[in-house]
Amino acid sequence: MIEVTYGDNDTYFVKMGMKSPIVYLDHWAVAKISGNPVWQSRFIETLKKKNGTLLFSYLNIIELGRHINAQPNVKIFLEEVDTHWCLVDVDAPAVIEREEKSAPSQMPPCFDERGLKSYYPYIHEEPLTLSKIVDLVSGQKDHYDAIYCRLDEIVVQLTSIRSAIKRSDPNINPDAYRPGGHNPKQPTRYVYYTLMRSTLHQRDLIITRQHVCDLQNATVALAQADFILLDGHWCTQAKNLLKELPDIERRVFKDSPEEMERFLGTFEIVKLTRASL
Repeated sequence: MIEVTYGDNDTYFVKMGMKSPIVYLDHWAVAKISGNPVWQSRFIETLKKKNGTLLFSYLNIIELGRHINAQPNVKIFLEEVDTHWCLVDVDAPAVIEREEKSAPSQMPPCFDERGLKSYYPYIHEEPLTLSKIVDLVSGQKDHYDAIYCRLDEIVVQLTSIRSAIKRSDPNINPDAYRPGGHNPKQPTRYVYYTLMRSTLHQRDLIITRQHVCDLQNATVALAQADFILLDGHWCTQAKNLLKELPDIERRVFKDSPEEMERFLGTFEIVKLTRASL
């Protein structure tokens, strides 16, 4: 949830929070829901009725921003979400560090406070909606290039590590990215290390920019969301991870009409008791 209040002398205060049910929609899910008037109506009505939160990262925003002018249905969907969204950080190592240092009174470690602040100058005494942020980003080519450059660096890094693992390089720790135990108060380490370890040990997998992007988004989704819509590969990875955590209530859905109906039906009727962040 994004709330903006205004003070004297052109000052303003932005408060960000997450309230259950928390939902993560992959890019395909945003396209499918926004392209189906019935699905969009059901999703938006339930999100607002339950005062829920849609998780978005800067990677989601960039991906949508590149094509938003050619996707009028998506733009309408984002406008309907209004302020029922939260900007989360997909830099897993940074989130892990904040989780381990966080005090109870601080902003939740998964929030992308720095990213949100970068949009402050564009508020102009209006609600800070997801639609407005995507519109702002859509024309920032230099911003895209910087993000893609960073993703490409990670591709090179992971490809190099996996090559070293394949040839049993003695300089590579065989226990690298071993997740250890799951801590519900610090969930990102377990999720990130589990997904990363799986990526590094899939010998036939070609690591691409898109794979890194999906890895980062899947990490924050599985660490924070109640309802998670991912593509086939990441849905399988997520369900394998959740098998090891039977006490963690996460619901994962893949790309199919049947799964979308199942998601919306569950989203409409399930009551969650998790505390808000």
